[in-house]
Amino acid sequence: MKELIKISVKLLFRNVGFWLCLIILPILATFIMSIKQQNLSYYYLDNDDMGILEIHDYGEKVAYYAGDGKFVVKVYDGCGNDLSEYLLRKLAGTGMFKIGRMKVKDVTEAYDHVLSDGQNDRMGAALFISPGFASSPDSFGDLGDAITAYVMSEDGRFDIFKNKIETIVHRIEYVHDFMGKSDISEILDELEAEDAMLPAGKTQSVIGKTGNGLTKEQIDMKTNIGYAFAFLTLSFVLIGNLVAQGVIREQNNDVLKRIKLTGKTSVTYFTSKVLICVITSFLIALVTAVCTLFLDGESMGIGRLTLTAMVFLMGLIFCCLSLLAGTIAGNVMSSNITSFTIWCLSCMLSGLYFPIEGTSKTVRAISSVMPQKWFMMGTEKIFLGDKSAWPMLLCVTVAYIILFIGFGSVGIRMRSPED
Repeated sequence: MKELIKISVKLLFRNVGFWLCLIILPILATFIMSIKQQNLSYYYLDNDDMGILEIHDYGEKVAYYAGDGKFVVKVYDGCGNDLSEYLLRKLAGTGMFKIGRMKVKDVTEAYDHVLSDGQNDRMGAALFISPGFASSPDSFGDLGDAITAYVMSEDGRFDIFKNKIETIVHRIEYVHDFMGKSDISEILDELEAEDAMLPAGKTQSVIGKTGNGLTKEQIDMKTNIGYAFAFLTLSFVLIGNLVAQGVIREQNNDVLKRIKLTGKTSVTYFTSKVLICVITSFLIALVTAVCTLFLDGESMGIGRLTLTAMVFLMGLIFCCLSLLAGTIAGNVMSSNITSFTIWCLSCMLSGLYFPIEGTSKTVRAISSVMPQKWFMMGTEKIFLGDKSAWPMLLCVTVAYIILFIGFGSVGIRMRSPED
């Protein structure tokens, strides 16, 4: 077996494509992890969070918030005092509305963006709170004056949204006009005192619940790691395909037949190819580890040694999977197509690109078969300090390898009728 591995490794190292997969793709994966993005956690926001989502730039799209079926509202808050904050908190606390608030200073610029959002963004409604809203005890204004609601969809919940605003504004006016509260802080204290007298309740959503307990920063880090895993998966799949092409050539040139005349079995032969996948996976993990030395450890959210070990285990699975698929395919062109299909489908269905928690049961069941899904779950457990992450990843890797060796040996036998 040692000679089989030695010869195959020499042939592999002479291939230019191997070096591209070994060096370029891990560098790209590391570059992805170095990018700092703050919008990725929008896809994973906890549905029990009834707070206000802060928007910091006009270009941020509130369409990201629409994943849990709530009525999405983009608020341009030109007031920014305690009462406008109270208004938005009460709207968000109903559990029906998803409030994304942007604090604005230039009212004219904000108004222009309100008009363009109807075409360039996707939301149920837009809400503009003018600087004159409750800026003094005598300037509360009516709905449509100090507060303007814009219809941005045909969703019938807009009427409920409008009625809820009117109810809150009328409560503010009642406290001011009939209870004689003149100071804004006194009005707010009275409103909160009335709220405290209401029966305690909790709104809980059952749509797309993540329940992962990660912070928004950890979710951003996890999502970046998922994107990096997509590049690394491509590297592993291509290298496994190169090994599979070597198997196909040896079968076509009767090299495998001469190897079997020496007493080697199909299992021994395929196991030697699996060991080559082990070697190449280790090399890719090593290159990735070197590349991460140029990154800030805190920005990755995960230790370098931990990430290297995860890359190595995932490489074992996908190199062997691509090797198996290419061997069964039987020719180089079919092997290339199969490997590319494995990469595309596995990355998409495993949730590396976008969350699949809100999809159908069938899609989630298929996702659980994808190896990357388990590694993303392991990443999440590592973020949370769960010690069960590594036993899970090791068991998954061993199970896949045993399965691939068995099917690969059978595939070689099927391609060798004389057996």
